[in-house]
Amino acid sequence: MTGNSLYTIDPDQVESATKAGKLVSINGTNYTNDVTYGLKGWSGSTLPKVYGSIHTNLSWKGLSLYVLATYGIGGKLMDSGYANLMGHAANNAKALHVDVLKSWNGVPAGMTETSANRIDPNGVPVMDMNLSTYNNATSDRWLTDASYLVLKNVTLSYALPNSVNRALGIQGLSINCGVENAFTLTKRQGINPQYGFSGGQDATYVTARIFNLGATLKF
Repeated sequence: MTGNSLYTIDPDQVESATKAGKLVSINGTNYTNDVTYGLKGWSGSTLPKVYGSIHTNLSWKGLSLYVLATYGIGGKLMDSGYANLMGHAANNAKALHVDVLKSWNGVPAGMTETSANRIDPNGVPVMDMNLSTYNNATSDRWLTDASYLVLKNVTLSYALPNSVNRALGIQGLSINCGVENAFTLTKRQGINPQYGFSGGQDATYVTARIFNLGATLKF
């Protein structure tokens, strides 16, 4: 009804949360709006269940195609970049994520204090600079699926037939074109699950896309 974040309360902290005014009871279930009194628990592994690469090198007459892709399936990372874009403070201007537009902006029509669906586990809390520390506190809200697929390299080359080479008076000529880091598919655009296995990331960009075109001439 307030649009504030709720956290699973630690059963051993109920009394302390009550004294601090941080206990929230909804339809007979206790929560807290301050992670100080929240339950600390296991939330999954940072390591992917499976990771590896796929590559192929195909040739047909003078054409050759080389493809390399890497992937990871499973694992979680703490998306601190996204968390930073979902809150704001009074003393600085900053960029915000487009998901801020989904923030709570009032009690939904027909909802009352006793409605069974008062909690939205996928909701975005109210944007309030005075409450940002509480509403956007570090929690498993920011854990993101670390699965990824990256097309690392695609190279297509063509070598002239020997008969053409002899007619031109050269030993060989091949032309190639390709792209490195053609695309990166992730749960959330902009994250880089390949940053490390520690479950975190920094503010660096994903690897840049590079196009190349070349020729090799042998006399």
